[in-house]
Amino acid sequence: MAKRAARWTARTDEELAEFYDVSPRVIEAWKSQGLGSAPYDLQVVRRWHQAMTGRGAAAKTASAAMSSGSADKEELERVKLELGNEKLRIAIRKELGELVDREAAKAAITAMLHRIRGRLEAAPHELAAGLPANLRADYTADAVQRIRLICRELEGFQHE
Repeated sequence: MAKRAARWTARTDEELAEFYDVSPRVIEAWKSQGLGSAPYDLQVVRRWHQAMTGRGAAAKTASAAMSSGSADKEELERVKLELGNEKLRIAIRKELGELVDREAAKAAITAMLHRIRGRLEAAPHELAAGLPANLRADYTADAVQRIRLICRELEGFQHE
């Protein structure tokens, strides 16, 4: 990471992933959600990340109010109301399908991978039916071997 004009910059996706202690795949996902591309101004990325994760002004205000020791009850109530509103916004986004539960997404992806695997394993036999008899056995054996390799790759996705 380079310091440029009193601002920290990550020059690559890998540097940004290292800075946030996440995998490069997470950075790819962030880019698909509007992050932008390298080089990254880390102050801009921090603000973007806070906005995306709901750790914006309301959470900072709550933290400051609770740590200052001089926060009055009215301020705490206001912060509590803001946080409650944010929870409601998140619940609405979840209801609209904009947000999904991690376990539900994991189960859906696992089910999809199982369906893909089943379809792939059936494909060589279905496709070989249209071939001449003298080519069918070699084609089926080769296709089955290639599909086994693909299925092994799919198994790797399930465990990530």
